[in-house]
Amino acid sequence: MSLFFALIPELPAFGETNYPFPGNNGQTGLWDMPNARVMPDWNARINFTHTDPYRYWSGTIGLLDRFEFNLRLNEITNRIGAPGQKHFRDKAADIKFLLLKETDWRPAVALGATDIVGTGLFTSRYLAFSKSFKFFDLTWGLGQGLLAGETTSRQEDAAQDFLLSSPINKDRSFFAGIEFRITDDLSFVGEYSSYDYEKLFGGSKEKWPVNFGFKYRFADYFLTSLSWQRGEELSFGVGVTIPFSPELLLPWKKEPFYTPPEKVRLGALQAENEVIASVVADQVSMIGLEHVRAAAKHDAVWVQFVNRRYLSNQKAMGRVARVVDLTVPPRIKWLYLALVKDGMVVHCWKVHRDLLNAFLDWRLDDESIWDNSEHEMGGRKLWHEFMARRDAAIFKEAPRGQEKFRIRIAPRIETLVNDPSGFFKSAVGVITTLGYQPWKGGLFTTSLRTILYNNISTGVDVVEPCPPRSDFVDYLSNSNARINTLAFDQIVQLPGDVWARGAVGAFEAAYMGFGGELFRFFGDGRFGAGIEAEYVKKRDLDSQFKEKEGCPSFHSAFLNLYYHLWPSQGIDVGLKIGRFLGGDEGVRIDLSRTFKHFTVGAWVTVTDTSDFVADYNRGYEDKGIYFSIPLSVFFDSDIFGRINYTIRAFTRDPGAIVNQPRHLYPFTDDGNLVHFKQHLKDMRN
Repeated sequence: MSLFFALIPELPAFGETNYPFPGNNGQTGLWDMPNARVMPDWNARINFTHTDPYRYWSGTIGLLDRFEFNLRLNEITNRIGAPGQKHFRDKAADIKFLLLKETDWRPAVALGATDIVGTGLFTSRYLAFSKSFKFFDLTWGLGQGLLAGETTSRQEDAAQDFLLSSPINKDRSFFAGIEFRITDDLSFVGEYSSYDYEKLFGGSKEKWPVNFGFKYRFADYFLTSLSWQRGEELSFGVGVTIPFSPELLLPWKKEPFYTPPEKVRLGALQAENEVIASVVADQVSMIGLEHVRAAAKHDAVWVQFVNRRYLSNQKAMGRVARVVDLTVPPRIKWLYLALVKDGMVVHCWKVHRDLLNAFLDWRLDDESIWDNSEHEMGGRKLWHEFMARRDAAIFKEAPRGQEKFRIRIAPRIETLVNDPSGFFKSAVGVITTLGYQPWKGGLFTTSLRTILYNNISTGVDVVEPCPPRSDFVDYLSNSNARINTLAFDQIVQLPGDVWARGAVGAFEAAYMGFGGELFRFFGDGRFGAGIEAEYVKKRDLDSQFKEKEGCPSFHSAFLNLYYHLWPSQGIDVGLKIGRFLGGDEGVRIDLSRTFKHFTVGAWVTVTDTSDFVADYNRGYEDKGIYFSIPLSVFFDSDIFGRINYTIRAFTRDPGAIVNQPRHLYPFTDDGNLVHFKQHLKDMRN
């Protein structure tokens, strides 16, 4: 036995495994049974498993090395689905929380639940333990619901009813399993399953309750599995793990810092303020920033810019600081650097050159540079301070990057999933967006939707007489070129650090009208509060700007609250409290995380639905998830831009809101002082 162990290479402990393997349903586990392992923080996994008659399509994300969330679509091939669907399909969501991490003497302990919303076909809850011994990982635990062999339900809200019930009077069953790591990437996994497969929806009596097989990882990110399950089925799975990092597919090429030419620097040494301003604006624009303006005084310089070059505004600010420091003469001691968005200063930084150089050269830490310089959201106080300094301020613009028009042509993919008329339908085309900024804070914007392929339709009958949202599939299925947006939006900064926004025009394919908003940050941007209202009309499906006949006006009004819950982890929470488009009153809770330039968020809306006519609207809670992915994951350098995608129900009306050209809530992190401080280190990049 000792010789056998000697032949096995030393492997890291299971608690240190970068990408734990998924179980059948996509959640980290054995096969059908869970374990006490979770995915590492800010990693995602997409997985497919076939174990006849079940197919599982899943997406999983790990958060904070403690939480794991799993969304899946279950397909049962021996049951007929809704009209038009060959197989029965059921959506499910699973959650796992790591209560205790593994130590030398204590196992990892996790509490979890499966299929936590809806009809409860596969609902269970469990307490799992996992302990590693060399290259073995032992798992055991107790389960209730499906894991205790209980009959599954198909009643609405059955999942919530079960999960909120007392665990004391519920049956419980024991499960166990083992994972043997043959190499870092190959494992043999076996389990004793507590499922009663005969009671499982679509299931049949198993030959024996043991599942076993192999799981393999290759090329770091790709997963595959092959197993023998229930003593009768050869099963397989494939998946991919995705660490959320802006350098995902290709490592970034190192971008050297820009150095102004020696002739330019020498020419600025004895130059007048007006010349210095021109030179600074020109040199800052050379690094790819836009709308650069500068003014120089006796001992200070003001530089403002728009960042459409780098993912990180802190990185842009740091690069501007380096260029300015190398360009201006020694008599200028103070730098005022202002980040601009939509023609408005959103963040201003005042710093002494000596401190700046000490920070950029790593002689001063983040906390010290923050405490010994000034940051201001909106920049109003620092602007007046700069203007009050000695000498007149003559602003000069860079000779490049001053365009007021901006056009963008991008691919457009719209999807409709799990509709009774078909599992997956899509519309593919392009969206052409044109923006014009005529003055400070103003924006004219229009977008044209052009469809090249479209098979979207729905089998859901619209019951509401003039629904706020459930007829939206009709707009998606329209293949004619359509102006989705044609609107004017104005943002202004009011006294008392209050921001105001007003908009008029066509806001989206289905609505046109008016919108307005007020918002203010408190506590360096960690808290925020505002009010918002919209008054809109439904647009006719067959006409660009004609009002839909027979539809009344819609209006909404909200109190918006924002809290930067956990700054170091980028976790935000927001509330919209008030009246939604359908007249239903209630609250929308939004929880998101922005970390390493990726954003993942989810919302749920709870409203009074008693005034709706359709049964499918009454009692419904609008919910959805959204993602924002930096474009840089597809390139070998730091570039600006994002891909946004939202998953939500289009065929329900509660909790409906109308899009706006821009938003103050949730306010972006562009000027947020708390967010800026958390990522000061990016200034050195």
